[in-house]
Amino acid sequence: MAGPNSKNKRTAQKPVKVFTQIKNKELVERRWKQLIDKSTKIFLKKGYHQTSIRDIAKATSFSMGNLYNYIRTKEDVLYLVHQNMIKNVYHSLFDIKEDEYEIKYGELTRIIRNAIEKTFDFQDEIILLYRESGSLSKEMLSSVLSLETCYIEMFKRLLDEANKENLYQIRDTRFFANLIVYLISFLSLRRWSLRDYKKEESIELLMYYITRMLKPIEKASNLEKYDQANLVPSKLR
Repeated sequence: MAGPNSKNKRTAQKPVKVFTQIKNKELVERRWKQLIDKSTKIFLKKGYHQTSIRDIAKATSFSMGNLYNYIRTKEDVLYLVHQNMIKNVYHSLFDIKEDEYEIKYGELTRIIRNAIEKTFDFQDEIILLYRESGSLSKEMLSSVLSLETCYIEMFKRLLDEANKENLYQIRDTRFFANLIVYLISFLSLRRWSLRDYKKEESIELLMYYITRMLKPIEKASNLEKYDQANLVPSKLR
């Protein structure tokens, strides 16, 4: 059975190369991590456009001269924030090995839950990216959207396989894949309204509603309120 890394998958375009004068890759990664952590907090507090390069240098204890050894512009930092989240959240899902993967009951929800749990620790980055992605250059934004599209395509392939194996019956897998990706970020985007919920409670509730939309076909017939054609309440069709 083809897994999410099958040959016909859509591949992301190469990441934009962020300028640095430092040749030591380990040092660059360490300094970029400092920039990402501190700049995310400043951008959220002051706003991206109100934050200056000098603010970033001060927060990271870099001199202005040293800072320009690792980046050229403030936009580079915003792009690095996004790349860091992709590396920590998305890549763990893309790297499922085909020979270790099998679509079965519970497998899709396990992957979704894993994504939600990983995303939960990057709430600041997600809010920042939703708010400020329009500040990226055309090239950087294209790279960001390419990665997001691959993420959606991965879930679409999983849903297509599940439909093919008659595990679920979802009318439009592309639409539902987009919905899944949005719901994975839901706890971050709505945290201002959900601050009274603990992490585990929030994840359990979100997974409860997602699994209600993913009832297996063999059980769907026992749920009178569900329309078996697309697994939504019939009265809402």
